[in-house]
Amino acid sequence: MRAIRAICRFCFGMAFILSGILKLIDPTGTGLIVSEYLNWLHLDFLNIVAQYIGIALSVTEFTIGVSILVGLRMKLFSLIGLLFISFFTIITLFLVIFNPIEDCGCFGEAIHLSNSETLTKNIILLVMAIVIFLQRDKYRKFTSPIVDWISIFVYIVLGLYISIHAIIYNPRVDFTDFQVGADLKEISEGSQREYQSTFIYSKDGETQEFDINNLPDSTWTYVDTKTSVVSGDSRPIAASFEVTDADGNTITESLFENENFFIATIYNNSRMSEKRWKRLSLLQEMLKQHNIPLYVIVGANSPSVEVRSEEFNIIFSDYKTILTMNRSNGGVLYVNEDFIIKKWASKTISASKIEETLSQDIALTEIKEEIKEQVSFAIIIAFIFISAIVVRFVYGLTRKKE
Repeated sequence: MRAIRAICRFCFGMAFILSGILKLIDPTGTGLIVSEYLNWLHLDFLNIVAQYIGIALSVTEFTIGVSILVGLRMKLFSLIGLLFISFFTIITLFLVIFNPIEDCGCFGEAIHLSNSETLTKNIILLVMAIVIFLQRDKYRKFTSPIVDWISIFVYIVLGLYISIHAIIYNPRVDFTDFQVGADLKEISEGSQREYQSTFIYSKDGETQEFDINNLPDSTWTYVDTKTSVVSGDSRPIAASFEVTDADGNTITESLFENENFFIATIYNNSRMSEKRWKRLSLLQEMLKQHNIPLYVIVGANSPSVEVRSEEFNIIFSDYKTILTMNRSNGGVLYVNEDFIIKKWASKTISASKIEETLSQDIALTEIKEEIKEQVSFAIIIAFIFISAIVVRFVYGLTRKKE
């Protein structure tokens, strides 16, 4: 039984750590996943705090995993872990039955599981959680309660730091379809397909779906839009790329007539400060010296940007597509021969840095960015697991000396 306890503790802890950290790396993407759940549960009024809910759940999941793996407060966290996985197993069962969401988002953008695969995973973890809970008194105590709580607090802070850093400076690792090295033209060609959109509205607590030819009157409140592929490539909608001009004409192909171009992504114009617009203006002036265009892509449902149309080449696209291209509102992508070479968050844009990038070998820049992401991810994961092993080992030695 001792071996079974150890296997359950190790596998359960590892699964929760990996799931939590992959979502903390990309809190904006996690917020989108939470929004889908909230819409399904008719709690769309909470969408304004969806990202914070996602961070809280991810930090909780990460902390549960670390605590069980290391052996911190096992009585408490074995119960919390059991309740946590029980709740999400029930949620996943409903997903399998009704299929309102195709991807549970358990591992963020990094690993995509179908609802049935997720249910299988959760059932296995639930069995492990039951074993851990029933055997909670059998696990050895390594330290005093105060040392346990200090260790738990440190891991909570670590999780929050990773998430906050990603919000400010973009995720350290990009698992989206618009990651560095992606062929933007290939993604756009996948956009040439037929869609069917369903519009969700609510009124007096009731939610209904309508098609484009049967929209409700103004007494109903718009909630969300669900789009499905009728014909053509069936890749996820997030992996599409199509842009239009102010008149609604598709101009995607015209972008690829340029050997080099930059795209500034603005998914929420109302949150663009003058400082961010100034950064883009300085960048555009510098790019003009190299005869490289800058396209400012704005969400179709954003407030009017006509006041900026004389200064910038403004084009339009879907909100979720823009948010997937760059998690930073006002961030920038560098595209060369249709491939995404590098990304910048709004806070890190500077004409000098981009000038330096343009002076470097394109292939080398792309490779450096890809290696940097891989190394960053490896360091994060290695640090978490090695620190857990070291903490457990040191606690063990301390216990022996006592």
